Amino acid sequence: MDRRLAIVSAVLVASLVSNVFLYELLVSEQGRNVGIDGPTQKLVSAPKTTVRAPAITDDGKGAIIEISVEILEGENQILMNTETLTGAIFQESARTAVRIATTLSHVDLSGADVVFTITTDAEVVEGPSAGAAMTTLVYSAITSRAINQSVMMTGTIERDGSIGEVGSIMEKVEAASEVGIKTFLIPQGQSIQTTWVRKEKILSFWVFNIVWVFYEPETIDLADYAIENFGVELVEVQDIGEVLSLALI
Repeated sequence: MDRRLAIVSAVLVASLVSNVFLYELLVSEQGRNVGIDGPTQKLVSAPKTTVRAPAITDDGKGAIIEISVEILEGENQILMNTETLTGAIFQESARTAVRIATTLSHVDLSGADVVFTITTDAEVVEGPSAGAAMTTLVYSAITSRAINQSVMMTGTIERDGSIGEVGSIMEKVEAASEVGIKTFLIPQGQSIQTTWVRKEKILSFWVFNIVWVFYEPETIDLADYAIENFGVELVEVQDIGEVLSLALI
C-alpha cells in the first residue's frame, strides 16, 4: 500500500511538471518567447550515456537492449554506430527524440553529431517503441541528469511530445523484471487490455459429439498482473514530461 501511494504521488507531481515541459515544447516550436523559455545553451560534446530498453524478439519473447548516445563535435548528423541493422522507423524515432530533447532542454547541438550505439544480439532493430527511452537518454546526456536504473519504459515518442501506444507490454515487463526493474512506464490507457480467450463446448448429438470452439473477450488489468507476478509497478504516462519526471534522478 505504501509503495502504491508513493507511486500515485509521484505520478501527480509528474503530471504537473509535464504540463510545463509540453508548454515549453509548444512555445519553442512556434518560435515565441513568453518568458518560460530559458536561454539556449550551445553544446558540442557530452560523454556517453546509456539506457536499457525492452524489445521483442522474432519469436515474440521479451528482451532487453542497451542504447547509448554520445555527443561529438561534428556536422549536425544523427548517426547509428552499430553492427545491428536499424530500420527506418527506429531511425525516425531517434531523430524525433533528439529534436524534442533539445527543445525541452534549450540546448543547441548545431556543430555536433549525435551518435547512437545499439547493443543487442538481434540482427535488426526496428519499430518506434523505444522512442520514449531514446528521448530520455538524449535529455539525460545533454543535461547531465542521471537516469534512474530501476525504471524502464516502453512507448513511442510523437512529434508533439506525447507517448504513443505499443504492443507486447507484458512480455517486456517480464524481461524487465529479470534485470531488476521495479517501475515500468507504459503509454496512457494501456494498463487495461482486452484479450480473446479460447473456449470449448462439447455438443452431444445421440452417438457423436461435436466440439464447438469459440472466443470470448476478457479484460485484464496489466498493473495488477505485473505487480503480482513480477513485482513490477506499472505507471501510465501521457507525455515526455511525465516520463522525464519519473525516470530521471
